Amino acid sequence: MDMKPEDRLEKFIIEHRSELDSVEPPRDIWEKVASEVHSNGANDHRLSKLDWFWRAAAVLFFGITVYFVSDRFIPTEQEDFSTTITDQSYQEFINAEQYYSSIIQVKKEELNDVLAGKDQLNSDFSKDIAELDSMYLLLQKDYDINNDELVLDAMISNLRVRIEILDRQLQIIENINKIRANKDEGITI
Repeated sequence: MDMKPEDRLEKFIIEHRSELDSVEPPRDIWEKVASEVHSNGANDHRLSKLDWFWRAAAVLFFGITVYFVSDRFIPTEQEDFSTTITDQSYQEFINAEQYYSSIIQVKKEELNDVLAGKDQLNSDFSKDIAELDSMYLLLQKDYDINNDELVLDAMISNLRVRIEILDRQLQIIENINKIRANKDEGITI
């Protein structure tokens, strides 16, 4: 049986463990090992200085690469034209706001005339419009901070929804009046 030298050494150590544990190596051997370790440590120190240089160079290279990549591919605020407000789009918003606000005002007056004396119904209808009014004010504050065209679009949508709600409320009142008129006609017959 052919044994490798490592296997024979391992076998020898296992068989003579108790004898080897009791033997203390001579002091001069430990001093020789320590001096070799210290002399190799000086070479390691030179290697670590070289290592440090390459690490610093890699960090510098990485930093420069990140700077150029971010400068080229990440848009800055000046380059983001998708939501920037132009004078023309703001003027269009002002015109639309005036138009829808005038329609809302007319419909509110019409609704108030129809609901005169019907406090409960008037209160219920007013709550819906009041919620949209407060949301509109929040959108105006958001626009004042961000100057974002998406906020202007949301404000226009809010005005349109208000008109739709007022139209529905007027339709409800008209339906109620038709039902009452039909009941009144039925009683007289």
